[in-house]
Amino acid sequence: MRSPLDFFRKPELVIEPLKVQDCDAMARLHDESFSRPWNDGEFRSLLSQPPVFGFIARPQGMSDRPAGFILSRLAAGEAEILTVAVARSAR
Repeated sequence: MRSPLDFFRKPELVIEPLKVQDCDAMARLHDESFSRPWNDGEFRSLLSQPPVFGFIARPQGMSDRPAGFILSRLAAGEAEILTVAVARSAR
């Protein structure tokens, strides 16, 4: 039996490594979050660099509507966050 509180529960997220195919979605999310958003070409350029990596979060069963992402880079033995964005609907 489902609880009445299930209505308020956020969907479970699937976390996956970023791929070049995610760049359009990343640009859309970035546009929702920043006054000077990065475009898909900038994301493609960054993801083509070996030390750059990240993760994208998608609600389970909704792969076309990501909830957010984080983009990072390895530098001098440390990781730095380049940018992070969360969809308005997931905040």
